[in-house]
Amino acid sequence: IALVISQWNEVVSFLPKLDNRVYKTAQTDMGEHTIHSFGSKYMAYIGKTGLVVMDRKGKEKFSVNMVLDSPSIAVSDKKIVFAPKGKNTIFSVSRSGKVTDFKTDDEINNLKISDSGKIVAITGKKTYNGSAVVYSARGEALFAWDSGTCNLLDASLSPDGKKLAVSVIYTGGT
Repeated sequence: IALVISQWNEVVSFLPKLDNRVYKTAQTDMGEHTIHSFGSKYMAYIGKTGLVVMDRKGKEKFSVNMVLDSPSIAVSDKKIVFAPKGKNTIFSVSRSGKVTDFKTDDEINNLKISDSGKIVAITGKKTYNGSAVVYSARGEALFAWDSGTCNLLDASLSPDGKKLAVSVIYTGGT
């Protein structure tokens, strides 16, 4: 359970038990935001106005201010990756707040990150019914899996980043 206290368009306090799950979608004057833990000491708060990382007492560590339309986000203990809906740029944020970005070939539908720092971009590849592309922590494409005739629903990497699991649905035939 997470408690968010908002005052004058800013988050004042978090009181969570920290892990990597989404705790809550909070509606504030700034719009809807999703709260994630970031390591054992911080929370990541993302919405249409950007990303804010705060400590347990609500003190801002850093922020990334940009307009985001329904952003996808993935959080590990060491890094946050996010992408605006329907765009092909992945932003990567380190614990210190350093932001880097890289482009994908197709629009990003969702993101996942392994404990080893590898990133999976679940994309809407046009010639297939989706694709899962695995990138190194530096943004170099390592390999891709295209869904073919099945519709790609989701994908995830093992903690070590060596195994890819995908979820698909096939609606053709009986």
